[in-house]
Amino acid sequence: MKIKTFFILSLCIPYLCWISIKAISAITIPAGFDNSPSLQLIPKFLDFINFVFVSTIWGWGIPYTVLVVGLLIWSRNKSNRKIYMAAFYSPLFLPFLVVIEILMSLLLMPVLSGAQSFRDNPLILLLVTPVIFIYAAIVVTPLGYIFVGFGVLLFKLLVRLGIIEVDGESLPSVSSMVFRSFREIYNDLTSP
Repeated sequence: MKIKTFFILSLCIPYLCWISIKAISAITIPAGFDNSPSLQLIPKFLDFINFVFVSTIWGWGIPYTVLVVGLLIWSRNKSNRKIYMAAFYSPLFLPFLVVIEILMSLLLMPVLSGAQSFRDNPLILLLVTPVIFIYAAIVVTPLGYIFVGFGVLLFKLLVRLGIIEVDGESLPSVSSMVFRSFREIYNDLTSP
């Protein structure tokens, strides 16, 4: 498997995780896990995770899908190194996409429902935007890095097992990518 193929498949990890949790939750409850005192926490935990996924899908699902499509378009004709780095830094873009999505929703809801528009009182949008960004930075970014961490571990395992071909290209270490400035990241990802 090539790095680009793994990159494309790894973008589906959050969706696959949600589907898997939903399926396991559907299996464990009828299987009698809720009747056993020692195993009662398993379905409750899975239901909680499923609740978090479903209740926050409006906050991460749409922006994440936009990010996935953008990364797929951007990754054409890019080196493996740049693709690897883009995957690592992609959760940092999510808060911005979440803010754009929620602000668009706030602007479109009054138009579609006929209610009073935020254009009549733009101060509300100025006050709401930082709150939305803080929510996204605190909730969505760490969730994104949980999936990126899982993807990096899976990538390293598949490279070690020889399933992914690295083709002699050196990829940066995770620690070297963590301690870089935004200017260096920008220059690396946008240079030809």
